Amino acid sequence: MKRGHALEQLFQRIQAICEAAGLLLSLEGASTPLIRLDLDNDPYEPLLIATWTPPAPLPGERYRLQVAHVGWTSRGLPFPDPELELAVMATGEAPLPVRMRQTVLGIRETPFLQPDLSQDQRAVRDASELWSAWARALRWQRWEQAAAEARPRLQTVLVSPDDDADAHWLETALCQAVPLLREDQAHLLISAARSALRQGGADVQLLCCNQMDRLASALRSWGISFRVAARKEEG
Repeated sequence: MKRGHALEQLFQRIQAICEAAGLLLSLEGASTPLIRLDLDNDPYEPLLIATWTPPAPLPGERYRLQVAHVGWTSRGLPFPDPELELAVMATGEAPLPVRMRQTVLGIRETPFLQPDLSQDQRAVRDASELWSAWARALRWQRWEQAAAEARPRLQTVLVSPDDDADAHWLETALCQAVPLLREDQAHLLISAARSALRQGGADVQLLCCNQMDRLASALRSWGISFRVAARKEEG
């Protein structure tokens, strides 16, 4: 199978899951700093899909996409199993793989972009079989159906950090509380939330989730102010 086709298949499957959850318009519209969907589908590992605008986007990049299955150690720590980051380009252009993380005797990271922003074709070729298998697994594990069934129960977490708290501490706390949240994503959330607070605006959306208990407990344990609201679909 051609490597571009394998990645396109995976990307289309991710879009189908988001559409089933009623989030495709939100993801494509980039109406908030970070949109993240967390889904449980027993007995499989939880799935997360996130989009955000990176601090230094690639030429022609519309937004960044993260997809991962979240594994948990015996100590309750999350790990990627696996995790893929894509640059979603202008309409009609294929997405570009940016990096992939897998847990094999530790977390192994594969970067796909060289310093000159050219693709590491060998790394892409070696990963294409995994992408193809992942796309097939998302289909036969019925993640689209899981997203559709979870759609009425999805809730939105809105972050409202204390404006007096240290920003770096808040970002670290968010990364500890939210599984596989990236540092640049946490920075976007805190800076956007504080900007909205100063302007008298609303809280900033963190994510949509169909299993809220563990996340809410983690946020409370780190002293992060938040509230949970019914999700409003766009379109």
